Amino acid sequence: MVLTDAGTPLTNEGAQRHLEETLRKVLAKPNAFPDVVRRRIPRALRAFQTPTEVYVENDPRTPVTDLRVVANDRPGLLARLGLIFLEEGISLQGAKIATLGERIDDVFYITGEDREPITDPATLARLQDTIRQRLDEAFDQTPGQRPPHR
Repeated sequence: MVLTDAGTPLTNEGAQRHLEETLRKVLAKPNAFPDVVRRRIPRALRAFQTPTEVYVENDPRTPVTDLRVVANDRPGLLARLGLIFLEEGISLQGAKIATLGERIDDVFYITGEDREPITDPATLARLQDTIRQRLDEAFDQTPGQRPPHR
């Protein structure tokens, strides 16, 4: 489901066509990644800043690792997570995305590059630490400031 900035369904056929064409162009070049969104975080969201929480769970009955991220919502959050997944060699198999007021509570169903659940404790700890650090670091930046290049 695609919504407008006002939160209503995107019904304009021209806008739908433009979105579809843009997605086709971007998806046709999977190795060309734009910069992550760097819009100002609204003052109201900054007032509710709390540290990012990251949980992982491996259920032997499922073929994926469940990764849950609870954090302050902000522009570009999903793009930042996607970039982390890319850098860490994570394959996204599915997701449940939820925004609750100023907070997100998202669950990602992930695997390693081998399409198997990620079970190595050191790899999982590194992933959790990276997500916490990068999301909290991005929230603390002043507008116009670029994050350190990694």
